Amino acid sequence: VILNEYTQSAKALGIELRLKVQVPQELFVSAADLYVLMGNTMDNAMEACRSLPQPHRLMDLTLKTQGDMLFYRLANPYDALAVKNARDPLRGHGLENAKKCVEAYDGQLLTQQDQGFFIVSAHMNKPLQS
Repeated sequence: VILNEYTQSAKALGIELRLKVQVPQELFVSAADLYVLMGNTMDNAMEACRSLPQPHRLMDLTLKTQGDMLFYRLANPYDALAVKNARDPLRGHGLENAKKCVEAYDGQLLTQQDQGFFIVSAHMNKPLQS
């Protein structure tokens, strides 16, 4: 449902969305937590892409499981000047919320900027059964 929603939104904004998804039907991450991670990061990526000319609008998403871990990576180009000028003091909590969500699964969320791309990567661990 989450991916379908963002696929439609990206298409409407002229953003190429590349998906590499390999997950089982049932995940150990709740739908609400997955939405916090994906929703916040994909909203940020879409906003960044909207400031770019049409041929440069791209989001590359990887979501996969390996053993008892869920891996997430989202990369998108961005215009550093446009992002700096768009800073709104009422915004900016999305990545913090995503990080807290990931940490609840004893995971880690990292961000980096590399050659004009903003990259968010995270891993979440399956909770131990008690």
